[in-house]
Amino acid sequence: MSDYNLRTIIENHGKLLVNIYGKSATGKTTLALHLLNIFKPSLYVQASEIFPKRRFCSIHGSKSLQKIFVLPRNTCSKYSQLTATLKKLATPEDMRFPYDLKCIVIDNISHHLRYEISRIKDIQKTSKILDSFFSEVFFPLVMHCRREGIYLILIHEASFNPHAQKITHFNKVFSRIEALNIKLEKDLFTGQSKMEISFDDQLYCQPYKIAKKGIVLG
Repeated sequence: MSDYNLRTIIENHGKLLVNIYGKSATGKTTLALHLLNIFKPSLYVQASEIFPKRRFCSIHGSKSLQKIFVLPRNTCSKYSQLTATLKKLATPEDMRFPYDLKCIVIDNISHHLRYEISRIKDIQKTSKILDSFFSEVFFPLVMHCRREGIYLILIHEASFNPHAQKITHFNKVFSRIEALNIKLEKDLFTGQSKMEISFDDQLYCQPYKIAKKGIVLG
């Protein structure tokens, strides 16, 4: 699969929402930076991770920073700042972005949400926060992106579930909307990496490598 085919799959799947999953060091952010550069003008939201400007320039060159925007000025420090930032994105009348914005990358969108609900032991209160985040923050942003034809690319962190004895992803909110899902995996024994792209009933599998110039497919 070439870069062109990867772009074609994303452009043709028709959902505009893209989830990127994977364990640490599998290349989630590197892949997101690749897509950030493909679909320009684009916006990187520092939900919990600072924009890796040096890595982006080493992969794509400093000139590629043109038409790349970063928001907010510093990373979101708490849940309330994250929700305020995402709400502004859904109603961007007062925000100075290009009219032809093609892509929004959010890394990592669930970090502060996970922390917010981890402090609450009451299941009903937890469900209320999740429902509120979905209906008041996330869903309006998705609908805005659909209206404007903007790709919304979400990077999801992975965590180890000691009860299930497996790696899980925070998808209680984000799985409510159909999306194109990109899962990155690395075999600990062979060292080989595999990218799984799935949407509807279709599944594409492709080996990849993380190189100095980013994600190399094939």
